[in-house]
Amino acid sequence: MSTYCTIDGALVYPNQEDFDNAKAILEKGGWLNKDSFIVDEINNPITEDKNIDEANRTIFIPYWCHCNLGYVLNAKDGILKGNTGHIVLTCTDGCFVGSVIDGENEKEFDLEEWANEDDSFGPAPDCDTDEGAQEFADWLMDIEQAFFEEYN
Repeated sequence: MSTYCTIDGALVYPNQEDFDNAKAILEKGGWLNKDSFIVDEINNPITEDKNIDEANRTIFIPYWCHCNLGYVLNAKDGILKGNTGHIVLTCTDGCFVGSVIDGENEKEFDLEEWANEDDSFGPAPDCDTDEGAQEFADWLMDIEQAFFEEYN
């Protein structure tokens, strides 16, 4: 089963070993091609510019709805090992959570609770009708966008 997460940020590695390990994990998982581009599910580059900066040992994760990439961003002994960068992600695929990853440390948020701390979103719309379902979807997207604006 696949899980989709919207992710944006950069992974930065002070040492070459952790950088090479992270690239190997991304390549093996099909997220990074041999030309240094983060790719979508059908292996198309997401950006026009390469996502690997070899000189600064940085991996740029482009703002995109990535398939299964969230799994490896939760593995502290893998891709996050030695990382000093900053990543923001949200998942609305059967859940409604956001995460902020600074280095190897992750802080997770229930996005509905996070939104309730800010009165500007109001209560969740009733989604029992087609119109209500669309209002609810728009409400979720507004919260997700605000989360990225807050933490990215």
